[in-house]
Formats: sequence, C-alpha cells, structure tokens
Amino acid sequence: MSLFENARDINVDHSSITVVGRNQVCSSLVPFFKVLIDNVTVLQVNIDQSVHTTNIYHQGVGGPTEGTNQASAGLPNVPTKDVPNPSALFQGRRSELEKLKEYFTPRAPGEVRARRSLLLYGMGGIGKTQLCRKFAEEASDRFAYIFWIDGSTPETVSLDLQNLPAAKLASPDGAVRPILQWISGLQDEWLMIFDNAEEHIHGFIPPGRSGNILVTSRNRSVGRSTAFRTMEVEQMIEGDAISLLLKASCLDQSPVSAALYGTAKAIVKELHCLPLAVDQAGASIEFGLCAIEDYLQLYSSCRKRLLDDKSFKRSSSYEQTVYGTWELSYKRIESMSLAGSLSKQPFSPNEALTAIAILQVFAHFHHDNIGMEIFRAAWTNISKMKANMPIILDNHNLLQEDENGKWDELHFRDGIRVLLRSSLVKQGSSNTIYSVHPLVHSWSRDRLSFNQQQVRWREARKLLAWSIQSLDLTTAGYQFRRHLVPHILANSQCYDWVQKEEIDEHQDCQAFGQPLHEAGIWPKAEELFHKALEKCKRDLGPEHPETLTNMANLASTFRNQGRFAEAEKLDVEVLGIHQKVLGPEHPVTLTSLGNLAVTFWKQGRFVEAEKLQVEVLDIHQRVLGSEHPHTLISMNILASTFWKQSRFAEAEKLQVEVLDIRQRVLGTEHPHTLTSMGNLASTFWKQGRFREAEKLEMEVLDICRRVLGPEHPNTLISMGNLASTFWNQGRIAEAEKLQVEVFDVYQRLLGTEHPSTMNSMANLALAYRNQGRFAEAEKLQMELFKVSQRVLGTEHPSTLTSMANLASTLRNQGKFAETEKLQVE
Repeated sequence: MSLFENARDINVDHSSITVVGRNQVCSSLVPFFKVLIDNVTVLQVNIDQSVHTTNIYHQGVGGPTEGTNQASAGLPNVPTKDVPNPSALFQGRRSELEKLKEYFTPRAPGEVRARRSLLLYGMGGIGKTQLCRKFAEEASDRFAYIFWIDGSTPETVSLDLQNLPAAKLASPDGAVRPILQWISGLQDEWLMIFDNAEEHIHGFIPPGRSGNILVTSRNRSVGRSTAFRTMEVEQMIEGDAISLLLKASCLDQSPVSAALYGTAKAIVKELHCLPLAVDQAGASIEFGLCAIEDYLQLYSSCRKRLLDDKSFKRSSSYEQTVYGTWELSYKRIESMSLAGSLSKQPFSPNEALTAIAILQVFAHFHHDNIGMEIFRAAWTNISKMKANMPIILDNHNLLQEDENGKWDELHFRDGIRVLLRSSLVKQGSSNTIYSVHPLVHSWSRDRLSFNQQQVRWREARKLLAWSIQSLDLTTAGYQFRRHLVPHILANSQCYDWVQKEEIDEHQDCQAFGQPLHEAGIWPKAEELFHKALEKCKRDLGPEHPETLTNMANLASTFRNQGRFAEAEKLDVEVLGIHQKVLGPEHPVTLTSLGNLAVTFWKQGRFVEAEKLQVEVLDIHQRVLGSEHPHTLISMNILASTFWKQSRFAEAEKLQVEVLDIRQRVLGTEHPHTLTSMGNLASTFWKQGRFREAEKLEMEVLDICRRVLGPEHPNTLISMGNLASTFWNQGRIAEAEKLQVEVFDVYQRLLGTEHPSTMNSMANLALAYRNQGRFAEAEKLQMELFKVSQRVLGTEHPSTLTSMANLASTLRNQGKFAETEKLQVE
C-alpha cells in the first residue's frame, strides 16, 4: 500500500507532521510512519525544500495560507514550475500567445474551476514547444503548479511524472496512478504540459474535472481522442521570421539597413518562415559558413546539406536538424510498415506502405492543392480505355481496385490518414484536397536515392498523364485540368536529368499540352505539342489522325502567340489531308476548316474568314444539329466576324442564340458560356448599350476570377472589356485602374509583341488621350505603332488604326509637322 493511500484522510499541515513525528505518535498514524521510517532522511529533505519553496511562492503571489485543506493531506504542498526556458532567440507569436492567455485566463474568486484542455498541433519544426515554453514563462503567475512532461512515449511520460518533487511521497513504488491522483486533488490552479505527445497520453490525464492541460503534437487526432479543444500552429509571420533570422545570425544591430532587411526577407521567404529552418539558417551565418548575402545562392545548390547539417543545430528543443525532425516521423511510419500484423501499432503495415507511396508521389507534384481526383481519374481512364496498365503503374499501391470493381478510395484515404496524423500532409479546402509544406515537400524528395527519385517521378508523371487522357469538355473537366497545371509544371521541373531523357509517349505530351494551352501558357504548350507531333510523325506517319490532331494543336498555340503565318501553314496542311482522307463534310474536316477561318480572322482577312465560316456553319447545322457544340462554336465565330465588320445586328442575333443554348446545356460557368457572354456584352457596347454590357461583363469577370484565376487570358479580356464600358460611362478612375492592371500582366506574361498586349496598350493610350494626358498617350502609341509595323506589317488594319490614333494625339499637341510626316509614311 502506498504512502499516498495511507495518508489520504490525514488533515494536518507540514509543521504538524514534524511535531507528531517527534513526540506523540498516535496509534492511528502508526501505518503512516512505518512507511516513513525507512525514508526519514529523504522525507525531511523533501519537507524542508517544500516548505522553503512554498514560502517563496506565497510571498510572490499570495497563495494558500497555513492550514489550507489540501486534497493530498500528508503530502508536502510543493508548488512546482520546473519548465524549460524558451529559446533566447524567441520572436513574435503574439497572436498565439494571446489566444493561449485568453483560453487559460485567471479565474474569478469563487468561479467553478472546470478543466480546460487544449491541443497545439502542427508540423515538426513549426515552434509548438517554444510557444508553450514562452506561454508558461509569461503566464507563470496564473498557476501554482506547472508540470512539464515529455509526451513522446509512455516511458518518457512515466519518467517525468516519477521525477516530480512530490512523486516519491505520492507513490514510493513509482506507480503513476497515485501521482496523477495527487495532481488532480490539488486545490490551487495547476497546468500540465505534455510536449510532443501522441495518443497514448489519454492514459496519463489526471482524473477529475479541475486543472489545466496543454498538449503539443504533430498529430491532430490526439485532440479527438482526449476531447481537447485544438489550435493549429502555423508558420511565423514574415516580420517575426526576419527578426529571428537577424537575431540568430547576430546581425540585429540597430538600425538594420534596408539592404540587410531585404536580404533577410528573401531568405525567410525561401524558408517559408519555418522557425526551425530560419533558426538553423541564422546559425549557419553566425558560425561563418557563409555571409548572409551569399546564403540563398548556397541554399539553391546545397539545400539538403544545409537543412540536414547536424553541426548547426540551434537552441531549439529539438535535438534534430530541419530535415531530421521530419525524418523521425518518416521512420516511425516506416517501422509500422515493417511490423507484423499482430503488433500493437496505430496503423497496419499496408496503411503505412500506402502512406509512404503517397508522400513520395506527392513529392513530384506541386506542393499545394493536390487532389485525390488525380488518382481516381487515372484509374478510371485506364479502365475506360481498356488500356494495359502502364508498366510504371502496374501493381501500383495507389491504383488498387475495390471489391465493387471501382478505384479503392478507402485504401488511399487510409494512407492519407497516416500522413495527416504525422503532420507531413495537411488537409486543404475539402477532405479530398491536400497540401505539403514546401520544405517538407523538398525533404520528401531529397531523402530518396537517385533510383527512387526516377521511379517516383515517372509514377507521378504517368498518373498525371492518365488522369487527362480522356478530354472532358464539361465545366468540371475544364476546372480539373486547370488544377493540374501547377502539378504538370512542377513535375517537369523536378530534376535536371528530366530534360535529358525522352520518356514521354506522344499521348503524354498531348495530354500535358491541353491544360497548359487552356491556361494560356502557350510557349510550354507549344513545346509539348511539337514533341507530340514529331513522335507521331516518326511512329505513326504524317497522315495518322493523332499526327493531324497534334498539328492542329500546334497551329492553335501559334495563333494564340500571334504567329499567324506559321499557324496558317499548318492549318492549310491539316485541312488538305483531312479533305483528302475523310471527305469535305466529316466533323474533323469541318473543325480544320473552322481553324483556318480563325487564322484568317486573326489576320484581319474577314471576307475570307466569313466565306469559310458560313460554309462550316451550314454543314454543321445540317449534319450535327443546331445545339451540337461544334455548331455553336461555328455560330460564335461567325458572329465575331460580323462584329468585326460592324454588322452588329447580325452578330447579336447569333450571339443571343448561342448564349441561350450554352447556358441551358453547359451551365453559366463553362468557359464556352463565358465566351458567349463576353461577346454579347461587346456587341451591346458597340451599340452604345453600356448598362446591358456592364451587367454581363461584371458577371463574366467575377466568374473568370473565381474559376480561372486573376491572370488567365479570359480574365484579362473580361477586365479590358469592363474598363472600356466604364470609360464610356465617364467612370475614368475605375477604367484606368483596370486597364493599367491588364497591360502590366500582359507585358509581364506575354511580352510587348503579343496581340493582347498590343490591344491593351492601345486601350490605355486612348484612355490617357481622352484625359488630355497627351505625352503619356503619345509614348504608348509610338511604341505600339513601331511594334505593329514590325509584327503585323504596314498595311494591317491594326497598324493603320494605331497610326491614325498616334496622328490624332500629335495633332492634339500641335505637332502638325510630325503628324504630316507620319501620314506621308
């Protein structure tokens, strides 16, 4: 029987224990003192220390007076605050600290002391431990007792509990339960902090309903298993991270120069404001590995060595490097994958293996917005096309079939659950979207051997390719491909050797080119379509349908980049072969004919374009019907040709018909519907119906920004159109703001010679001229005129228009000689 159990009902203070022990041992206390006799020296030391500590505490915060009834009577009242100090480099985290203080606010006199429990969760290296230490330091006067417990394993929890000052009195045999009972019976406010805990801590929570418990963990599920409230700890704010870096590198002199601050800002941005990484970077700089100005260059070439350099561990609570702290999580998952099926592990070996496969494939996607739909779509397309599973994906752990003959989603989610538990992966906007911290993302790739990198990169690439082998033209299909764009680009940039090895089949190049083309990333799309075309010509022949499809795709990228002569050459070649092989009324032939008409249209050859478009539309209506997507595209293009020729009534009639059908069949947010809305708004605008135009344009712009993103070509066109409508309503400031934004984005993304950039330049110049800002207008119009001459030729309609606009601006400034010279030229 333990001392705690013997002494439970005794209600005496410390001095009374000492007196009774010397002079008058009552028979009722004999069992109690039998236990004490063997440990009298230890007891006396503990009592002396506890009285001393209690006195100091009472002087400081006015704790309980002599004679207060303690639940664990007979045990010393030992206010304990043995908490490690926070790092001397600790910076910021004011918002998180205030939330902790608010949650653990001091209780009013007489207030019911209900238990308060909070879990701080987040990835390794994010600063959870340091935050708790700082909170314990700043809120020390709120608690008579603060117990700091290493929650890593059941063994570390037990050891820390057994080492508490009163533990030997509460449990001479070292049993944990009596210690927890003693804590739960304390009458003064106490705080127990479990650091780096896992789900095993639920067995170490003191019983009862009083007290305060704060837990840090990488595993959010700890809060669920213990019914705790939860708070996620995320990366530092940039300003605090900069302060940490400068302090850690001993460069926090006052004042900090703008150049030094800028350099520090670039470093913490590259490190994504991860406290442990910033701290380690500061140590590297302070200890002379490099100057702060050279850190980023060294980091770009030696990232793995810098983040895993054990000689630069800092004063963090971790005995690990940046990479080392995540390696601990990985090793734990790996050990579960190797354990036997009967071992007591939180997850099965199969679940752990799936988690490892997911993490390594994610490492070869973009780190953000990774959708589970990628895996489902890849499996579905392989099944739908009855294709042999690509060798690299054969028996792949992530493309398993369930008992119903469908993709095994539950198997995938089991693996994700393991990664979420370790905070190696984070759930996104829905439970099917995931993200990986950029530095964890780099670590998960860097830790692989060269051969493993090759295998996982190919797996990720094939998964992406197969997820879009089937071209879905619904709104959901466009949105899905839009979300794939960052992953396609990131996958292509993973390793230097990727560019040296031709491993993509033509279907892969074609599949990757489609989302990039739709996103307006035409140079990259051109590169992929060109590769696909060359592979098709070599493997399938010049007249194979796949060859012609890629030829048409390549022509489209030329058109969108303003390279009309190259586009026309390919369009004519494709049309000739289609007419010869398929006949003049085959849908594919008609598509080729329509593409050539668009190229004519883009060159200002409207009469030639209209002739082809009327022919295409007639056949489409007769063969395919009035609501077929190809028919609607033909009607829309013909309407645009009417518009260009100022035949607005004819254009409007076609546009209204197309819009009605598309809204009904495709929905409001489909890209084709948005195109129709924008075109109809432009027709209203041309007829001076600005209110009707504005209403449509506002709706289009809102959807484009939300669905396509702020820099998508269609979004920029919508912004430009709305700006023109504002101008015509006299809303100058609103119009100019939009036009400047559009012009800046076009210049940055497409360059000065792109047709869209030239068009936005012309619009902005006219805006300046209409405000009487002739010098600014002249500068833009002169540049535009020179570019038009060089790119389009001297007789192109757009060149002549830009010359006329420039001449008008010169006249407005009284520069008649220059105007005459321009007109003569």
